[in-house]
Amino acid sequence: MKILVFLILRLPCENDFIIFNGNSEKIEFYAPSYLKEFYLNVEGLRDFELFLNGNFYGKYEDENLYHTIKLKNILKGNKNLILIKTSEKNNFKITLWGSRFSWFYGTFHIHTTYSDGNYSVHEILSMINDEGGHFAAITDHNTLQQCYDTGFHRIGNCEPIRGTEWTSDSGHANCLGAQGAETFELFSIRKMIDDATYRGALVQINHPCDDELGMGWTHYPNLDPGIDAIEIFNNLIWFPKNGIKSDEEAVWWWHNLLCQKKRISATGNSDFHGYEPGGGPLKAHSAVYASSNHPDTILKRIKLGYVMACSEMNDSRLYIYADTNGNGIMDLIMGENIIINQGNKNIKFKVEVENSDLFDELNIYSSQGLLYSKTLFGGNYVYEFEKNFSYQDTDFIRAEIKNFLGYYEDATNPIYINYPDYELGPCSLSITWQVPDTMNNEGTIYLYLKNFGLVSPYRFSIFAMVDTNEFHITEYQNSGPGIGEVIYNPNFYGYEILEWRGGFEYNVRLSPDTEFSYFFKIIPRTNGIKSIYTRGVADDRIFIIDKEPKEGFLGPDNEKWYKIDLYSVKLKGYSKNNSKREKIKIFDLTGRAREYKSNLNNFKKGIYFFIPENKKLKKKLIIIK
Repeated sequence: MKILVFLILRLPCENDFIIFNGNSEKIEFYAPSYLKEFYLNVEGLRDFELFLNGNFYGKYEDENLYHTIKLKNILKGNKNLILIKTSEKNNFKITLWGSRFSWFYGTFHIHTTYSDGNYSVHEILSMINDEGGHFAAITDHNTLQQCYDTGFHRIGNCEPIRGTEWTSDSGHANCLGAQGAETFELFSIRKMIDDATYRGALVQINHPCDDELGMGWTHYPNLDPGIDAIEIFNNLIWFPKNGIKSDEEAVWWWHNLLCQKKRISATGNSDFHGYEPGGGPLKAHSAVYASSNHPDTILKRIKLGYVMACSEMNDSRLYIYADTNGNGIMDLIMGENIIINQGNKNIKFKVEVENSDLFDELNIYSSQGLLYSKTLFGGNYVYEFEKNFSYQDTDFIRAEIKNFLGYYEDATNPIYINYPDYELGPCSLSITWQVPDTMNNEGTIYLYLKNFGLVSPYRFSIFAMVDTNEFHITEYQNSGPGIGEVIYNPNFYGYEILEWRGGFEYNVRLSPDTEFSYFFKIIPRTNGIKSIYTRGVADDRIFIIDKEPKEGFLGPDNEKWYKIDLYSVKLKGYSKNNSKREKIKIFDLTGRAREYKSNLNNFKKGIYFFIPENKKLKKKLIIIK
């Protein structure tokens, strides 16, 4: 493992947008509105003043000759002017860059007067906005009524997220983004996960290791299928085990799950009720790397792992990056998965610490254990290292910071290496079909969609597709059990595609072992072997939780499809001749034996092969009536 240590901070990633790179003291630039954040890197100056659009922005001094400045009050969609004033005559370098993503701060676990909190919905959202937060999942115990409060709306920069804390003897969990006003049953973890998925929610386990207070997760240390995230940081009030904060145990449970090849996200949350001493609504919180703070965007980024768990606002921050193509520019951030298809590959990692405190401890882990540890002496710090991985490796790299008392300050979600897909289930789709062996004029195709999994998806669809040069769809089922709507595209890059959508607004459940049937009719355009294609998909409102097939024909929509062969024939006329009435064995074009016959009177029209019992030679036989 090759190690490099630098006292530098924050360079643009490969997918960021470089606006200016040079050594001018005056930079005039247009700020695209699609960029969320703007940064200015100044290298080579110890002492300078910065002005933005004619206003004094700040005075900067640094013996390390390197500064990263996050620019606020940029005029998006307009021209901006940066001026740098310095008495130094040495050469310097300026890099101005923007990013489509930004870090949004908030909590996925907080309470109001709708359960056991001291503050109203409006007060909570106002407090979080005042602290610099961007989102808050209001998760009162066993109720969603707070989501219908008149104060449940954006306040300043803070967006509310629908949620409820499922509070039972089996443990506590947040159902984030749940649709509807009904509460969740309290008797079974399995039923809660099923209903949450069915109602479009992600499931986060809360304070899983607080067994001493009767709030521990019943199935700990196992992970129930269908769980989307684990709360590893909680408010400082929870010291159940001899005064030791349960975060330590939660972090190591999560770490061990990662070692078991589970791609499970970790979050930090305040669990604020309003009476915690020394705590606020963002005392512990999550930082989410996203393009916006829209609730669905934030929830999706949680599931994908673009999350940093933090213990304090206005304290240290921790970032991890990877350079996968060896060009010296970081291109991946926490939550990403690096796939190595063959051989070995060197990956360069960078861990950045912002605003550390005296005697903070930086630790970097992989599935093999601790890779690096460093006691920090305040301020900013960057650590870079290289590690070689094989295509056979399954590994991860994550980082954390503890303070001098041993309490967690920050923890990144990992960058993964060769991990399997996210566990977006556990729905398990199965597609079966009924097709004719041969087809002359119009034929009917029956499709059956069934769920063998443990939960009902929020939505589900089944698709059928044919090549426009081979078939034409003449009719399809447009109503029936489970159908929300049917979408027909008569020409999508040379294919006709049908989609039957079901389960809108959790009105129809694709419960385990429930089966829905669909049909469509097609006419062959030419003779010979042709194919139709089908696939199914289920989601939990934000994520796809199952797809069938997982492998198969790659269609024009870049999705995998089942390929089903059919045999089409158009006949003008034929006279049968089997005067010898010899015993023959009939095969269709799949090679399957159809039946024994001494004559051909009962055969349907189509293309067949026959083998006389006393001959080895196959002959084609076309039969019509």
